[in-house]
Amino acid sequence: MEEVETFEPCSDEHVKEILALDASAHSDWSAISAVTDEEGNTIEVFRQRMDTGLDKLKALVTTVHITADVVHEVLYNIETRVNWDHGGKDMQVVEKIDDELDVIYFWAKAPPTFTNREFLQSRLTRTLDDGTRVIIYRSVKHDKFPEKPKKFVRAYTKLSGYVIKPNPSGEGCRVTFLSQNDIKASIPSMDTGLDKLKALVTTVHITADVVHEVLYNIETRVNWDHGGKDMQVVEKIDDELDVIYFWAKAPPTFTNREFLQSRLTRTLDDGTRVIIYRSVKHDKFPEKPKKFVRAYTKLSGYVIKPNPSGEGCRVTFLSQNDIKASIPSWVVNLLASFFMKKWLNTLRDACNNQLKENAKAKE
Repeated sequence: MEEVETFEPCSDEHVKEILALDASAHSDWSAISAVTDEEGNTIEVFRQRMDTGLDKLKALVTTVHITADVVHEVLYNIETRVNWDHGGKDMQVVEKIDDELDVIYFWAKAPPTFTNREFLQSRLTRTLDDGTRVIIYRSVKHDKFPEKPKKFVRAYTKLSGYVIKPNPSGEGCRVTFLSQNDIKASIPSMDTGLDKLKALVTTVHITADVVHEVLYNIETRVNWDHGGKDMQVVEKIDDELDVIYFWAKAPPTFTNREFLQSRLTRTLDDGTRVIIYRSVKHDKFPEKPKKFVRAYTKLSGYVIKPNPSGEGCRVTFLSQNDIKASIPSWVVNLLASFFMKKWLNTLRDACNNQLKENAKAKE
């Protein structure tokens, strides 16, 4: 079922929701990675458990001003394909069965921190009566190429291939690439839309009140958090609730994203501090489609919980956004993991600076 975007402000209901998610993140979710800095502060990234089964069938269609026979030759001939298709490494014919059928092997480089994937496929080519050329791939097993679990993850291809159909005009052809694979294990799919809820958890040797001040005070946050550009309070509604705006720089070739969020802060009876964000609409900040893509925040925020020992606190950052359009989710996850330790160090430094400022204010 497609996720329905809602834009009501943060409320008590969302406080309960984020606290429940904070609790479940440590027991029910999948840990992605963890680091510890030189001072012993730890940070972990969790993701709601994802189905790693077969992807939905995807199709990529293009029209080219080249004959179907030439396109087929370029795609099918491995001896020449290795010179231009750098996505498939060590591509080779394992066994030629007949003029239409063979078995091929290649491996593909995965994003950093993930294991490379290998493919062993039966490949069938055929020319139909109307001149359409097809190349079809399906996973097989072969004695010459057993799996290499220490080096690769063996992906599974249910059905992939090309349909190369001559145009009725006789000029050029239409090429459809179909792909349905299970890439196994933990590489997120490239589907866009609402991300799975993620949690980033860190333990710091600083009080919950100081961490809350550092994360909540926009006037000082802009000095250390360079991820949010032009961060500002759009409207202050009461002591707990306001509306904020910022934009974030996207990876090269992608459009920058902007966020307009309702922000709620609250202190619970046990000293836990929460900051919650949800997308809203506001007359002062209409969307700027020529300059930004407006991202949608279903629920994000911080749960800052004092340690029972009285020393320091545990900070959980929860995030669930639809960044819209064409940035693949694996790019977002990869960048988040890459900057994880940097974020921890920056937060720690900002908290230490806040402690110094607080000490000066008392003098």
